[in-house]
Amino acid sequence: YIFSSPWSILPSLQAWYRRGKVNASLENYQDAVCDLTIAQSMESSLGGKRQIESERKIILDRHERAGCTLFQHNEKQLGISDEPHQVKQQCVEVTGKGREI
Repeated sequence: YIFSSPWSILPSLQAWYRRGKVNASLENYQDAVCDLTIAQSMESSLGGKRQIESERKIILDRHERAGCTLFQHNEKQLGISDEPHQVKQQCVEVTGKGREI
């Protein structure tokens, strides 16, 4: 997956996307679809949204081939709002250096 641009990459978007891919590789298909749905809602570019959607469809196909029942999630069930996500950064002072933390 190629994110829209290096400047618009949200760490939380990357985390949800990677978690979804890991869950899919571990055959945790339901969790993978939930994670990718959240990542898709956070992605700002249309191309990125389409790519995540196609990956969700692939996971759903794998899930069906594994003999499990089909499931669908909508953004309301997952608690996803239409509002853009805000990322807040916080500076923390660390007294130790390197690996002493």
